[in-house]
Amino acid sequence: AVMTYALADKFSAKGSKVISTSCEPGLAATNLQVTSYADGAIPSFFPLRWVAMLVAQSAEDGSLPLLSAMVSRDAANGDFYVPKWSAFGSPVKLNKREKLCDDEGSKRMLWEKSVLATGKDV
Repeated sequence: AVMTYALADKFSAKGSKVISTSCEPGLAATNLQVTSYADGAIPSFFPLRWVAMLVAQSAEDGSLPLLSAMVSRDAANGDFYVPKWSAFGSPVKLNKREKLCDDEGSKRMLWEKSVLATGKDV
């Protein structure tokens, strides 16, 4: 989200018609959980492991916030799409930016590192 907001600020400052949006899939039953358990990133004894697998939405439903961020006619610069009930549900715009993600120092630092890595600036 920090990079999305930094890029959105850059686009706004330049009066660009291009927008920067982002998303979060929520809890989706994908191969990410399988490999995370296999690699030991999530302990096999983790008590919510089985509950999470039972309530996770499908991978297809997990992609809906991404699709909304990409093609929604209502998408605006800086929008962040999430599942309605945090882990699952229809995609909705996040009403309020998280303070940490909108921190000017964090946005500036991430932007500067990105410019150093790519050699490109907007």
